[in-house]
Amino acid sequence: NFGNFKKLISKYLSENQTFIDFSNTPLLYYYAGKVSPSYFYQNPLTIQNDLLQKNFISNLQKYDAPLLVFSNFPENYWDNVDGVPNELRHYRLSEYFYTHYQPFAIVDNLSIWKRTNFLIKNEQRLMYTFTEEVWDSININSSLQGIAKNFHNKNYLFKISSDKLKSKVAQLPSVKIIQGNKILNLKPNLVDNNTGYYIYNTSEGGFSFQIKNEGRTINEVKFYECDFIPDFSSTVATSFNMGTLPYIWGTFDKLVHQDGVLAELIVKPVDLKKNNPLISNLKMPLDKSSGNTVLISLECNNDNPFEIELEYGDSNHKEVKGTFLFTIPAGKRVREFAIRVSSQYNWYSMIDYIALSTENVEDITINKLQLLRGE
Repeated sequence: NFGNFKKLISKYLSENQTFIDFSNTPLLYYYAGKVSPSYFYQNPLTIQNDLLQKNFISNLQKYDAPLLVFSNFPENYWDNVDGVPNELRHYRLSEYFYTHYQPFAIVDNLSIWKRTNFLIKNEQRLMYTFTEEVWDSININSSLQGIAKNFHNKNYLFKISSDKLKSKVAQLPSVKIIQGNKILNLKPNLVDNNTGYYIYNTSEGGFSFQIKNEGRTINEVKFYECDFIPDFSSTVATSFNMGTLPYIWGTFDKLVHQDGVLAELIVKPVDLKKNNPLISNLKMPLDKSSGNTVLISLECNNDNPFEIELEYGDSNHKEVKGTFLFTIPAGKRVREFAIRVSSQYNWYSMIDYIALSTENVEDITINKLQLLRGE
């Protein structure tokens, strides 16, 4: 059901404007009555190599496409065909989107981004707020309650911060919606750290809600009325399991080694030991205009494959922004690995460190750790 998406396109795009589909949902063009801005019908699945990606980006200049369907929400098979994220498989396209578009809204289970210079409003009104500090300390198991009149056919978002969300085995807080004779129990659509996001869409008038605060574990509740549900998912830390792809890129893709070096992240060989991350600070600002690759040269005599994780983030806020897990094949020589870190959206946020870590017990020497400018 893409009725709300069709309304969005009809209301905000002119007859000559269209949108880009990066979610592998080509029928959206039919439902919205818009032309596909590409030679191929199903994007991005049919845009497999560098040449086709570059041609797609070049041909976009022929179209006015202020909106982008970046992914499904929640993500499904078509966002990770054969286990490979669209952002990684089509990294040139995703990097173009990261620098020209920004997350906007979630409509009909689609993550919609807007071009950075496209003016479109998403009014959000805070209707209810609760913080633990003002709660009656005697009544620790009461429910939090509120009412929404819903005169304007809006969308609703609950943001609940709770200590329960830090535990994978604890029961997550639920939101009970009472609307006439109908009762719904909402579960979080997404959990990020200790905050859960709950979406409710209705066109049936007012409703009330109840949120149990058993054991006084809820720290904060915010309840918003929105034109569109804001896209809260695209900035959540992402983890890509790249398997042996970094080894293939680092070993066989000669163009990687022609990229300019932005930073030498180590000055001499360093041993990488189990549970002892190798952390390299990044000097700001970084040139991210053409994407970035981390090039790793390591030496290890291992009879069995093992994994290393590359992490990046913001140390000032103690925030991990994203991770890449990759496989070290069995071998007894120096090997090189290339990781296109700019294939993740959060790479373009404020970051100041890169870290390598492993659970492997073998002796590992990192001979080279470089940040490259993408070609």
